[in-house]
Amino acid sequence: MIKNNKLEGIGIDFWKLIAKKADIDYSFKVMQSWDDVLNRIKNSRAALTVSTDKTDDRAFYGVFSKPYVKYPLVLATKNNIGFVFDIEYLKNKTIAVGKNYTAAKLMLKKFPYMNYVYAKNIDEALNMVKEGKVFGAVDILPVIAYKLNKFDFENLKISGQIPIDFQVRFMLSKKYEYLLPKINEAIDRISYKEKQKIYEKYINADGKYVFSSKEIIFYFLIFTSIVIIILLWVYTLIYELRELKNKKFDDYYLVCDRLTGIYNKQSVMVNIEKN
Repeated sequence: MIKNNKLEGIGIDFWKLIAKKADIDYSFKVMQSWDDVLNRIKNSRAALTVSTDKTDDRAFYGVFSKPYVKYPLVLATKNNIGFVFDIEYLKNKTIAVGKNYTAAKLMLKKFPYMNYVYAKNIDEALNMVKEGKVFGAVDILPVIAYKLNKFDFENLKISGQIPIDFQVRFMLSKKYEYLLPKINEAIDRISYKEKQKIYEKYINADGKYVFSSKEIIFYFLIFTSIVIIILLWVYTLIYELRELKNKKFDDYYLVCDRLTGIYNKQSVMVNIEKN
C-alpha cells in the first residue's frame, strides 16, 4: 500500500531488511492489480514480488524463496457477529477474497465448496463486508489487522481463524533465479527481534483490540462455567468413591465383630442355615 507517498506493508519491510542483508540494489514499481504483478513476473519484466506463497500454477513461471514468516488466514466480519469457532459455519455464507490472491487459492484448494466473491484487493473485500454485501473477508492476519486498525473499518473485527497457514515468501521471475541463494541466506540471518519489530508495527497498530467487551465477558463466562462443571464432576467423583469405601466398611462390619474382626453371631447363623 502507499502511505505518505511511500510503499508500506509487512512484505515491504521484510524485503528492505533482506535486501540490506543480501546487499541487493532494487527499486519499487507500484502496479494497479495483483494480476499486473503476476504478469510482469511471468514476462520477466520484474525481478520479484513480496508476500506470496507457492501455488501450482505460479511454479511454471516463477521460483520461490524459503518462507520468511508464517501467518494464519483470518476472517473479518461485522462487530455483531460472534467468534466463528468452526469453519463449517461459513459453508452457506458468502466470503470475499482477493482475485488471484494466494489466500484465495489456498481457500479454494482446501474449502472448494465455499461461496466465494472475488474482489480486486483486500480493501474492496473489506468494504463489501462493511456494506453488508458479503458475510466476511479472508486474508492473512497482519494484513487484516493493519487494515482494521488504520482505515475506516470501525464496524468490522476479526471473528475467527481459518485452519490454513500462509507461508510468506518472495516470488522471483525465473530470469532472476540466481538471486535466490543470496535471498535465502539473508532470510536465515533474520533475528527473532527483527521479526517481532515488524510484526508489532502492523499487528498492534494503535493498540486496537479485535474482540468487543461483550464478547470478552461472554467467553469469560463460558470459561468459568467449564471450570465449575469440572470442579463439580471432581467433587461428585470423590463423594462417590468415599461412599463406596464406607459401604465396603459397613458390609464388612455386618458380618464381623468390630473389635476382634471375627465373624459375628449373625454371620455364623447365616452360614449354618445355608449349610
